[in-house]
Amino acid sequence: MILDKGMLISPSLLERLSEETLTSILKNGSRKDVVLDAIPEHAPKAEAIEAPKKSGPQKQKTEPAIRIEVVQHERKENLSPEDFVKCYNDRYEKIRRMLLKKTDAISINKIRDSATAVTSIGIVREKTPTTLIIEDTTGEMGLVMDQGTDAIEEDDVIAATGHVREGKMYVRDVKFPDIPLSRHVAKSDIRICFSEEGPSEDGDILCSTKKVITTEGKEIDIDIPATVTVEKGGDSVTIVIYKPGKGTGMKSAVDMLKKRHLSTGRKDVRGPEDSSVIDRIPDVFWLVSEEKGTMAYKGVTIVSCSGGTSAMLDMSTRKVDFIDKRPR
Repeated sequence: MILDKGMLISPSLLERLSEETLTSILKNGSRKDVVLDAIPEHAPKAEAIEAPKKSGPQKQKTEPAIRIEVVQHERKENLSPEDFVKCYNDRYEKIRRMLLKKTDAISINKIRDSATAVTSIGIVREKTPTTLIIEDTTGEMGLVMDQGTDAIEEDDVIAATGHVREGKMYVRDVKFPDIPLSRHVAKSDIRICFSEEGPSEDGDILCSTKKVITTEGKEIDIDIPATVTVEKGGDSVTIVIYKPGKGTGMKSAVDMLKKRHLSTGRKDVRGPEDSSVIDRIPDVFWLVSEEKGTMAYKGVTIVSCSGGTSAMLDMSTRKVDFIDKRPR
């Protein structure tokens, strides 16, 4: 029939023609000796038919895995005098490096009487209401403090700036290492529960003073003070956990962040490395304290609770909810 009409259709086109389309071509075709390799405009168009959607359960989006890193120092059973010396030297060196990012300084043995202000970094050995004695690895020097010494404790590491006369520095400024304002402030969808008596079942990370637990069932033992870093789906949150002595509240937590050190007491010395230095800047500081509350300091969220009170922190908003688990 096709040849009778004087038409020749290419094999590739013939495979694509429906019976209805072929009938239309034969009925309407009038030209003789034509080779067709495309469907004519007058031929009816085939309708597109969607493949039926597969029924059954759809694949659910999986939650990203949670990874935990804990930085803590082993507690040495029997401490020697040498361990204490090494611990204080370790503190001095770590905090000195932080201070050198904020100011230039010279060692004590190179300081001479000068009308020009100089800066030196040292660890506080002694204090009175108006004077300090600081020392570094090269020597010691007396400081006269017109502004007083209330904010400074023995064994703090400070950068003191002032004029030197007769071997004493008359201080006009004191710097602590502090938290830099230029740092990135972390936000993520991680939810963290803090509870001294044992975590609840809510949150991505459940922190007590002895364990860190994920909702996946992973458990890591901790010995506070400890620094815990949580990673989830590319987000990262660093938490410092510390339990101070009685009567310590959030104001003291701010002082610790300023000084980048948790405790200057000998009771917190664990060994030759100082475990109380806040080396890694935290996003969250959990102070295991009787005071219940929260506050922000230079991008760090401070959470204070203990005993039967737990806290839930949403890192996407930094909102903290407190839950009192004690019977009323």
